[in-house]
Amino acid sequence: MGFSLYPLLLVILFSIGLFVSVLLMFYEIDQFNPSLSKVCQAGRKVSCQAVLNSVGAHFCGVSWSVWGSSYFGGILLTLVTVPSVDLGYLTVLSYISLFSTVYPVYSVIYQKYVVKQWCPLCLSVQVILVLIVILFFIGGFYNVRLSEVDFSYTWTYAVSVMLTFGVMYILFNLIKKSKIGEFFFYAYQLMKRDSVIFKAMLDKQESNMLPIGNLGITLGNPNGKIHLVKVCNPFCKACAESHRVLEKLLDLNPNLCLQMVFTTTSDINDGRLNVVSHFLCLRSSMSQEELRNALDVWYLSENMTYELFDKLYPVKKECLFKYAEEINEMRIWTEDMKVENTPTFYINGKLVPDIYSIDDIKCNLLD
Repeated sequence: MGFSLYPLLLVILFSIGLFVSVLLMFYEIDQFNPSLSKVCQAGRKVSCQAVLNSVGAHFCGVSWSVWGSSYFGGILLTLVTVPSVDLGYLTVLSYISLFSTVYPVYSVIYQKYVVKQWCPLCLSVQVILVLIVILFFIGGFYNVRLSEVDFSYTWTYAVSVMLTFGVMYILFNLIKKSKIGEFFFYAYQLMKRDSVIFKAMLDKQESNMLPIGNLGITLGNPNGKIHLVKVCNPFCKACAESHRVLEKLLDLNPNLCLQMVFTTTSDINDGRLNVVSHFLCLRSSMSQEELRNALDVWYLSENMTYELFDKLYPVKKECLFKYAEEINEMRIWTEDMKVENTPTFYINGKLVPDIYSIDDIKCNLLD
């Protein structure tokens, strides 16, 4: 690999690192952001909120997201402003990067054994830090003896990082504490819960939902004027949280027909397969009230496992293979609809915009 490629590749990696770190900062400021929540709460053991709100998420009283943004931003500033990034700059940066791998080790151990929850954005930062070191290993930068390294270049990086830290720290606290920010935040929330605006936003969406038939589980009034389709994953934490809200909405709105479609495959190694097959077996043998209670147990219980659920609601083993065709149809439907995140909602055939959380949807459907 040519020497001239390394500065370019480093600029790309540090830019990605800066972008992810800034996302972490914004998630700390607004942990109810629906788009980021789908990434940060994608499973039972996945919670950015639990990690970022823990004691170990700060160093010297400053959030690690601010430190990370400062590190990536400062190094990136040096790489793009220094007229000529020569071997001396890159060699020093290689050792700075090697030293920074202490943080990924600490972060992974902390998330696994202390918080016992995983933060996808945090892990993305760790991967980028490791990739940078791997890039330097490939380039042979660690073959240079420490005695031959001119560490005077370190000052350039240090000044850039300190300047970036000052900017990031001030911006982070201004945005987080600003009364103006709070005003716009609450105004934004009120706007999202205005049923007139909600209907107008929904009307602008294309009616491109493919025919769905009777796939999945249908709850509520099958002849209701409001047909709400929820695409969900049985192991998705955000799906579980939305289930709690939808249960209340079913009781409060007699015109609601809720259809739950599940993302899974027919692969026997897919952990979702048994759970979804089990749901469909219960659908055929239970009343709607019994089925709702069973779904509540799965989605709302702490530390629920399929083995425990099977003991609470046993079905014949041959029944689990009965719905293979329907499961395959659901997979095809979700793929054709290009569903990327769960939960995803459609109302009367139109995709609900990402800015609307399940609580926003509930408020608008009760008006």
